Amino acid sequence: MDTIRISSQLTIEDWRAIQAQCSARLQAGQSQQAQWVKILTTTAVIGIVVVLTAGPLTLRVLDPLSLLAGVAIIWLAIGANGWFARRGSVPDEKGTFLGPCDFELGAEGLRTVRPGRTSSFASWVTVIDVTFTATHVFLWVDRFAAYVLPGRDLPDGLTPQQLFDWIAAARTRAATAAAAEPSSPASPAEQQPSPQVAAATTEVPAERRRGTWLRDLASLIALRGTPVLTEATHALSATLMTLLAVGLWVAFDRWQYGPDAEFYVYGLSDLAWYLLGGLAVAWVLARTSFPRIALPRAIVVCSLGASLAILYFNLEFFVQSRWFSIALSAVAVLYAFVYFGGAARALTGQHQPRAAIAAFVSLVAFFWVTDAMWVYPTAWTPSEEQYEEDSAGSDDVEPLFFKQRDRIDTALAAIPPGNPAATELYFVGFAGVGDEKVFAEEIKFAARAVEDRYSNDAGSVLLLNDVRDFESAPLATATTLEYALRGVAAKMQTDDDVLFLALASHGSRDWTLSVSNGGLPLTDISAEELAAALDAADIKWRVIVISACFAGGFIDALQDPHTIVIAAAAPDRTSFGCSNERDLTYFGEAFYRDALPKTRSLRDAFAVAEQRILFRESPEGIEPSHPMAFFGAELEHKLAALR
Repeated sequence: MDTIRISSQLTIEDWRAIQAQCSARLQAGQSQQAQWVKILTTTAVIGIVVVLTAGPLTLRVLDPLSLLAGVAIIWLAIGANGWFARRGSVPDEKGTFLGPCDFELGAEGLRTVRPGRTSSFASWVTVIDVTFTATHVFLWVDRFAAYVLPGRDLPDGLTPQQLFDWIAAARTRAATAAAAEPSSPASPAEQQPSPQVAAATTEVPAERRRGTWLRDLASLIALRGTPVLTEATHALSATLMTLLAVGLWVAFDRWQYGPDAEFYVYGLSDLAWYLLGGLAVAWVLARTSFPRIALPRAIVVCSLGASLAILYFNLEFFVQSRWFSIALSAVAVLYAFVYFGGAARALTGQHQPRAAIAAFVSLVAFFWVTDAMWVYPTAWTPSEEQYEEDSAGSDDVEPLFFKQRDRIDTALAAIPPGNPAATELYFVGFAGVGDEKVFAEEIKFAARAVEDRYSNDAGSVLLLNDVRDFESAPLATATTLEYALRGVAAKMQTDDDVLFLALASHGSRDWTLSVSNGGLPLTDISAEELAAALDAADIKWRVIVISACFAGGFIDALQDPHTIVIAAAAPDRTSFGCSNERDLTYFGEAFYRDALPKTRSLRDAFAVAEQRILFRESPEGIEPSHPMAFFGAELEHKLAALR
């Protein structure tokens, strides 16, 4: 048989057949080292998933069925996305692959002819390999490019196996002839690439130029928009960049808690949430770009952005100026938006405004949901030894107590004398428990929120128990509270000015506020004792906000027409969010952060906070705290003029 002629109608199934062969050749062509890298990468990913899930499940932090359902949904979504992507990756009906094509296999090589197009020719010498299946024969002219001959269109009596043997014999004869006498080159028209050649991927260069990867990352950071990550970016690169971001977070978290901090296993579930969020943003960036960005490259972009964000949030800690901090935050937000746009352009060579907007919006949405869910990851917590070291020893107690009067006097000296011609507001904050930083941080935040809310804020005194710091502020004790109230009263026009007293601590069922600070011998404060301290200071107009469990039990002892009392929980209910990993309790977030700056009155602020707390507690399946409040009519009227 000197010549074989085949007339075929190439279809989508022929295209998929050659894609399957390309995939098989790719796997077969991987080196043993690459296979080991793939195995180790997969093992590392599985190990991370096991660590991030087994710990919380063992400690009953997560519900097993909910977690399994979530994992199943994610895997189904990934699988469905991949299936649709593969089904959608087909040649155009009007392109150069689908449709009629005539093949002529002769002694010199293969000639293809398509109606209305120039023919192409490939000599047997240029065919580097021939493979076949039960349905097709493939003539490979490159590692991932081949002519495909459908077995269904072969002449009668000729099978793919027989055609394979015929081609093998023809290639052997051509190779022998070429060794004896080189054949003349084919004409330019015959050397045109065949429309049947399917390039499935681009082969990766054998060696990378030293420093290329680092230069690419530097270009992304500098927002240069020049082409980057032009070589193949595999799962290993994405995994390493993700581990870099996680490593930075763990290192900075350890730095904040000191060298003696202990690993905090409960923080693993929060870390898993952030990893899933980063993967979601990378997926949005990849899917909304045109041409599409490979997901591993998008993960590299998002992991690098996460590393920059970690550096920013930790370095911002050193910024003392409030306005400079606001300006720095605005620059960071603008940089994030431009970063996504520049990265998409650098990866595709085209402007990608849609991808930049989609990735940025998804990032903002993720942080909004994270904040609403109170997800604050931490990998470390102070050790017991560190608590003991930070706590004052018995030999230091007496000198420490003697310093408190001077510290309060210093704080009072910073408050200017009252203005008899205007009604002013004075703030006193009390953080009762020092072993959990949330109370001290909430009182600091409350002082800023009240200052911003009332333009005629006259000054503040903060009494803070915090085992991290015994020196910066006066301690919160029953004695210092009485002394501070009397000192503030001396600055006020007590029959006209208003006191805003904010207290944050643990509360008990007998309606007392816990007072503790490491190993210091301190006593709790009851509702009656708090009322007595206020009466002794002879301050008429009072706003009292108590963020504690069972705080509603204080209302009866404190209420009168000149007083507003707001409590975080009913007399028989607990409040929530009191942990060392938070900066605000549920109540503090809802009242001081979300409601107070945006409402016209304390009554409105309380109503908004009450709804937000209920919305926060209901999905968690916990018994509602039911915040309570008493509004003295005369003080409400007076405060209306202090906006």
